[in-house]
Amino acid sequence: MDWGSGITYLARTKFKGQMTAFGIKDADRFEHVCALGRPSSAVLFLAQMALQDIARGVGVVILDATGSLTQTVSERMSEQATKRLIFLDPYDSENPFSWNAVSEFRSLPPTDGIPLLSEAVAALYNIPDSPLSRFAAERMFTDPHATMLLLYELVTDEAARASLGEARALFESLLAENTEASEIISEHGRYLGKDLLIRNLMGQQESKVSLAPIPEGGILIVDMSKIRVYPTRITPLVRLFLHSIRAQARRRNKPVTVFLHECIRYIEPSDVGRLFSERSLAVSFTDSVHSEEDEARRESVLSYTSSVFAFTLSAEDAKAGERIFYPYLAPEELTALPEGEVAVALTVDGVRAKPFLASAQPLPPHQGVSPNDLLIQSRLRYATPRMKVEEALRKKNNETEKDKNKDGDPGSFSDAFRSIFAKGAVTPTPPATPPPTPKPVERVAPAAIPTKTKEISEDTLRHMLYVSPISL
Repeated sequence: MDWGSGITYLARTKFKGQMTAFGIKDADRFEHVCALGRPSSAVLFLAQMALQDIARGVGVVILDATGSLTQTVSERMSEQATKRLIFLDPYDSENPFSWNAVSEFRSLPPTDGIPLLSEAVAALYNIPDSPLSRFAAERMFTDPHATMLLLYELVTDEAARASLGEARALFESLLAENTEASEIISEHGRYLGKDLLIRNLMGQQESKVSLAPIPEGGILIVDMSKIRVYPTRITPLVRLFLHSIRAQARRRNKPVTVFLHECIRYIEPSDVGRLFSERSLAVSFTDSVHSEEDEARRESVLSYTSSVFAFTLSAEDAKAGERIFYPYLAPEELTALPEGEVAVALTVDGVRAKPFLASAQPLPPHQGVSPNDLLIQSRLRYATPRMKVEEALRKKNNETEKDKNKDGDPGSFSDAFRSIFAKGAVTPTPPATPPPTPKPVERVAPAAIPTKTKEISEDTLRHMLYVSPISL
């Protein structure tokens, strides 16, 4: 792996009368890189960086919420590079990949692994890192069969709590001291333990996927484009992958370059400082703002980001662009940049240089690699058929219909659907008071049978039609 003295080339600018490529040093990439503005240009920019890292054997992680970065990079990877690739599609419910994330932390010494795992548990359940998350982390770390669902099981399942033995009293005292956290765990844990897609990913005890090779030049691509409309699904995946790769980079003491495409909004706010201060992770990201909460989250991340590249900013991005590029470039200039042109605020030796304009670099040509073929290959290596996964989970949890329908737990939609059409479904009991008897319908008398018509004589008809003259 070539890291430390290298340069990642980013764009071209006019220097001494000719267009010259320029880049960023490896050391400055730990200050992180952001691409704002036109999404298509931002994706090409990140792809350019990722392909250079892959070519020189640096460990690369791509978490992609839209799929565009995945396709751009995978189509241009060399055949040799694909041998180092782990390509995961979390939406493939029939073939969930086998990954017990706890195993990524167990490979570290307890003094390092347990604190990192505690922070991962806190981020996953959206609670503060506390003695409660630390208790769960210690149990997960020492139990080879434990998964990231353990904390939810301990909070909501009496049988799981009984398995703690002498430690049960300590756990219940921690719950009593953290009633708000307990409620949050129950709420957020439902999305982990009840959503079949996420449960089948996070509840598996065995792992076919290991992130250990990533710091040694491995490549991980997680395409979450098909589940991006479900934030309760994509959020835990983004957080868990980031904390897991952080643990492996810390274990190997080697850097990993992380590319986040439209994933900033899913990072736990308290995690921003932890992850973006980690000197083993060099993060490059794109981000679009859809709400005030998204804007606040991005501003928090930008406070840890030194190099910024702006491509034709939208109205939502103009505020951030003005703060970064003022007074060198006006907001009107940033929103009117032609396609292929970029405003650059580059970090050089730890110091942000004066902003300038540059032109984007062309991408390498396609290598004839099909993303679908890569996905099929990874499925064969890392996935387990859904039926086997669910059978293993049933054996582990000893699920019964009674367990599924505890007080306050409506169960899954599929359970409710099956219960409606169950053969033994009980029909509702009729009410005690009978309904009022409806008024009988009156019969309409049949029409009288018409009699035979009788002809009227001419004299009679004249008499009937005679009208006396009116006297004036």
